[in-house]
Amino acid sequence: VGLQLLVHLVQRKPLSGYFAGLRDWRWWGLWLRLWIVCMALTYTYFWVKVCVPLLRADLYDPLLWRLDRLLHCGFSPSVFATALFENSPLTGGLDRWYGLWSSTVLVMIAFFTAGSDALLRRRFMLSCVFLWGLGCWLYVAVPALGPVFYVPELWKEIAARIPGSTAMHEVLWANYQKMLAGRSGVLREFNPVYAIAAMPSLHVGAHALFATWAWRHARPLAPLFLLATFLTFVGSLVTGWHYAIDGYVGILLAVASYRLASFCERDVRVTAPTAAGAAASAPVAKD
Repeated sequence: VGLQLLVHLVQRKPLSGYFAGLRDWRWWGLWLRLWIVCMALTYTYFWVKVCVPLLRADLYDPLLWRLDRLLHCGFSPSVFATALFENSPLTGGLDRWYGLWSSTVLVMIAFFTAGSDALLRRRFMLSCVFLWGLGCWLYVAVPALGPVFYVPELWKEIAARIPGSTAMHEVLWANYQKMLAGRSGVLREFNPVYAIAAMPSLHVGAHALFATWAWRHARPLAPLFLLATFLTFVGSLVTGWHYAIDGYVGILLAVASYRLASFCERDVRVTAPTAAGAAASAPVAKD
């Protein structure tokens, strides 16, 4: 709500209408429905993602590695990023920024679900459903671990400079081994939050989705999330979580989710023409 008020002030929108919405029980009813959907989506996303090793035994990492090189004229973005940032003071900053991803997602979901336009709020949450819902099933369709697990030696020199990601790599790999053990029918003491999946990059996709929404409906925030999308994309390469193609697919999925939500969640305020209006617009026969 505070961020909504700030954006209203920057855009010089009157606050009276927004405060009137906050006093309406229907505003709070929709707000509650949207967060229930968000919780159900989060639950579904984590459980589908963590079960990928149980559903698929094959991995597409070799193909994604080759595609990355093919798309970049024979150069590997992963090799380039690790070499470029190996001794850079920016490396630790990218690592910390990547660790803040969950916080930025919660802030932006809170911002858009606290808006004054009910249609926009519904469309926004539906776009999130499309992004994370379709994204988690793409994990099943194209199972991959990511370059840091496929070519781990590439990150040995840079590991000390990305302590947050390095520690999480170890946690996720340990949990992944437990899921692999579950293929034999013995599955215990695993954590559904600690799942590994690379294609697509929903870290990049989420920031791209927020940038798209901000560009259309909260322009003061658009430059921030365009920058966030870029930094998250670069960070995903430096920390080894994703191939470059994962980020590209994440951005395409974000744009598609925005358009699908706008198409599926129609504006009920646009009504069909009345009989009188239809008669008035009908062509008049000439003698």
